[in-house]
Amino acid sequence: MNRIKTALELQVKFKQWITYRTRRSLPAVLFIGVFIFLGLSMITDMSGTTDEKYHLTRGIMYLNTGDPRINQHHPMLFNTYYAIPTLFDDDLVIPSETDPLWVNAQKDSISDELVKMNGGKVLFSQNVLFGPRALAIMTSAFLLYVIFRLVERSYGYKISLILLAFLSLSPTVIAHSALVTTDAPAMYMIFISTLVSAELIKDFPNKWDRTKTVLLVSVLTTALLTKYTAVFSVSLILIIFLLKNWRVTKGGFKKKISLTVKHLYGLLFPIFLLIFTAYSFQIGSMFDMTYGNQAKVFANVDGFRIFYQVLPFLERPLKFLFYHIPLPFPQYINGFYENVFKHNIFGHDSFLLGQFSKRGWVYYFPVTFIVKEYIGVVIVVLTGLITYLYKYLSRSRNSHKNSIINRKTVMVAVPILLAFLSLSSSINLGIRHFLPVYPFLFLGVLIWLSGQLNPKLFNIIIIILITGNIIALARQYPYYLEYFNVITGEPGEGYRFVRDSNFDWEQNEIRIQRYITDNPDLIITRDPMNFIYSDAIVISKEDLYPKPSKVNSEILELQRLYEIGNDSVKIGRTHLVIFNDRPVDR
Repeated sequence: MNRIKTALELQVKFKQWITYRTRRSLPAVLFIGVFIFLGLSMITDMSGTTDEKYHLTRGIMYLNTGDPRINQHHPMLFNTYYAIPTLFDDDLVIPSETDPLWVNAQKDSISDELVKMNGGKVLFSQNVLFGPRALAIMTSAFLLYVIFRLVERSYGYKISLILLAFLSLSPTVIAHSALVTTDAPAMYMIFISTLVSAELIKDFPNKWDRTKTVLLVSVLTTALLTKYTAVFSVSLILIIFLLKNWRVTKGGFKKKISLTVKHLYGLLFPIFLLIFTAYSFQIGSMFDMTYGNQAKVFANVDGFRIFYQVLPFLERPLKFLFYHIPLPFPQYINGFYENVFKHNIFGHDSFLLGQFSKRGWVYYFPVTFIVKEYIGVVIVVLTGLITYLYKYLSRSRNSHKNSIINRKTVMVAVPILLAFLSLSSSINLGIRHFLPVYPFLFLGVLIWLSGQLNPKLFNIIIIILITGNIIALARQYPYYLEYFNVITGEPGEGYRFVRDSNFDWEQNEIRIQRYITDNPDLIITRDPMNFIYSDAIVISKEDLYPKPSKVNSEILELQRLYEIGNDSVKIGRTHLVIFNDRPVDR
């Protein structure tokens, strides 16, 4: 009888636990459901963006050839993962391994060829991209739930649910989670790896076991294989772990060094082995990674100039390294050199508030965040940051001293490093490069404000904010890549503030082609030089207001027609159809 009674009690407790967990998980599931719905709605009628064909092509070619030669622009994990649905597409045509573009690892050209072989940009978007994009959305939804559970474990249910709402209702997060790129995965994996590391560090190294080592190595390696940004966050995490090891190890200098090296080896070697395995155990020099492209050889060697102009004795060793030193996973190492170091040194054309620059601006990402996120979230984040800084600076210096290395150390140090790298970067191409800071920023502000405000007031503010966010998303539906808040004025006017992947990333090509097809009686051009011979022109707002050096008489005429109220038609939020107000001689 006692056994039966015990079994019944356990059954009742289990049902109560299930009910409790279901009740607590239901709001999270609803937020994630909205996230999936909006993401799928966005991609239904959306062309491939500028970068997606490159990411997807790298994954497709690796899955079909086993050769990672074109996987140098980004680490290969998510490129390959998102390409899995294409394995079930019998109609997909891929370039031959004897194609000179493939042999010479012309990564961009091979992508253009693959798109062309599969019907061009519109058909490629409709027939090939949808499956990988759907996989991207579902994977992002899963990672959001993982974040929800991890944050709940460390910071409580309330904070985790609000953080989930902030992320799942962010137009920027929705937009980039639906694209076949590595920007959103980098945000998820850097945050998850940092959360796990922060939770594990409290037991390091005294209560360390094989399971914790496997877990830490797994999340850090996954982050490293997602995007090169993770090299910085993972390096910092490992340094913090080693500092903790140094502080808690009792004994002399020799013992501290011995145990620190031991633990460093125990973490670095499996990470090294996993990345080496992912890149098929390949070994080669940086010169080998140019695959005979002499222009690339010259550009990469020239990139070392920044070092040996300051320290001339480094010229020969660096060139010897480039030409002759065999490296493990050379695609990864060469890619980091080309696309992080060299790209940042030479900069990239960018736009902010009417200015054009190749070096970027320190305030680029703060300004972009302010105009690209829902205004309620912006106000809450700025309020939290300002009040925290005021309180922090008003404390005495002694109150800041804390020699303990713990979870907070990891959760504060990583976002500070990421924010510093973003603000100092000369690659100002879009808020997507600031995404890894998002979850840390939201989490920190929520924790701070929840401790400063009356609980009822805090709850009311959050409810109003989430409701307003949902309304803003409904008004913008389904144009979330080009979302701008009320600060920029009317929808579609954000191009006056920031551009590139913030606004027009070639996502409206399907809608443009549909408009042209649906109006066969009109002569429609896309070249300003041909406008005088046409009935109308389809033009991006970015191209309508280009660099001053590119403004000519045709552009000035188009600007005049647009500003005097020409009966232009809007395509999405990014393009206009401007009609010729003079009769066209047919």
